[in-house]
Amino acid sequence: MGRAAAPAAPWVLRGVVDHAVVSAAACVASSCVQLIDAQGLTKRFGARTAVDAVDLSVRPGVCFGFLGPNGAGKTTLIRLLLGLARADAGRVLIDGTDVAQDPPRALARVGAIVEEPRFHPHLTGVENLWVHAPLVGGREAEARIPMLIERVGLRGRGDEKVKGYSMGMRQRLGVARALLGDPQLLVLDEPTNGLDAEGMAEFRDLIRHMVENEGRTVFLSSHLLDEMQKLCDEVAIVEQGRIVTQTSVRDLLDGGAATRTLVLDCDDPVRAREILATDPIVGEIRETTGADGQPVLALTVAAGREAAIAITRALVTGGVGVAELRVDAQSLERRYLDITRGAAR
Repeated sequence: MGRAAAPAAPWVLRGVVDHAVVSAAACVASSCVQLIDAQGLTKRFGARTAVDAVDLSVRPGVCFGFLGPNGAGKTTLIRLLLGLARADAGRVLIDGTDVAQDPPRALARVGAIVEEPRFHPHLTGVENLWVHAPLVGGREAEARIPMLIERVGLRGRGDEKVKGYSMGMRQRLGVARALLGDPQLLVLDEPTNGLDAEGMAEFRDLIRHMVENEGRTVFLSSHLLDEMQKLCDEVAIVEQGRIVTQTSVRDLLDGGAATRTLVLDCDDPVRAREILATDPIVGEIRETTGADGQPVLALTVAAGREAAIAITRALVTGGVGVAELRVDAQSLERRYLDITRGAAR
């Protein structure tokens, strides 16, 4: 088929084309302790400091979430990580290579979407991938196109012109384009924008499969707390250009307080309350309503997995059927608000 020329872009860097995509082709060394290592990164726009002396480290083989409100500096930091903006101070190493000193080597086998992905609107989804393929692996990348179209959920839609795509479909096509070069590191800026509930669930499955089954590292930014909790192994919280904490999701939920809230869905809440009322590991017990309208119990317990294990054991021994025992979804929101409000003081 004929190949269309790529649209004008504000920068071009050996296989890095369009300010929304970065993708190339070399290897990430498995012996590298930190895949991403940012040291003292600072970026100013006039009198405003968008990124303020940031230190950030991401190890290989995890889904890492970069969490913060709109305007906190997430996209600016991602642009610095990918060499799309020049830092006023500090440096970024990807797999041990300085991005500013050797961009082609540092950005080898890195795929990314920064802000909203852009395409030739008059071309089909498949044709847009054909345009990009020579930049990130040639024939090998071209051979991956049918598989990627299906993998991101565009089966049967790849031959439609992109100008008719919804925002969610463009996001899916952006992920396919970022994966063309078979990247070891995938960087995604607000990747679930425009996706409906089913699309978000499919996206979660795709990301977790890449991390758990393919050994890829995924770095994604978002302001959606619930999605980050479901997706990520580790997170960093950014506020006003500064990283105020970096930790695992489990430690974020457990480490900021001596207690946490568990939500219990069972077949006999009354009996469960009787059993747990005398259990010293359970503090407050509150009746509330689950998402399906059924009664559930909110339990205040000591932080850590041991409390959940002991509660489950006691309930089962007492003849109560446990449908679900989970950390309160609002716990992450409370921890996030506690951290960011404290940092703003």
